[in-house]
Amino acid sequence: IVAGRGNGIFAPNDGVTREEMVKLVVTAFSNVNSGAVSAFSDVSADRWSYPYIATASKLGLITGVDAFNFAPTGSITRESLAVILYRVYNLTGKAVAAEDASFTDSEDISSYAKDAVNAMAKLGVMEGMGDGTFSPKTVVTRAQAAKVIYSLITLIGGNI
Repeated sequence: IVAGRGNGIFAPNDGVTREEMVKLVVTAFSNVNSGAVSAFSDVSADRWSYPYIATASKLGLITGVDAFNFAPTGSITRESLAVILYRVYNLTGKAVAAEDASFTDSEDISSYAKDAVNAMAKLGVMEGMGDGTFSPKTVVTRAQAAKVIYSLITLIGGNI
């Protein structure tokens, strides 16, 4: 599911782009849908991540940064990742009450992500930063991405 950067390097503290995260999610929880089409104007059909983005879009796991663009090379934030993982979880048909996780920076979590952050925290898929914060606008690291993918696979038992 998670590959290194080459030459035996994993680079756990490197940030993850939006397209890299989508590849991890699709690889972990689904199969690439070769018939899926992406409507994002900034994701061309010959881009390496196109089949993953198109599949994730068709499944309803992702939206763009606006109505037309996905920003594939942009960094993914912790709150945006929580939303994607929450959508994966919801596709299993399971439900979770999104109770307030009481992070000290809860007011910094965007309204679109609050339920997802609270649900992923309640389920133990995502955790705070060790100081009581969630740090919603922080870029996800490769180590964090690997950890949350593993946690969600363990929780739901595989594919959606």
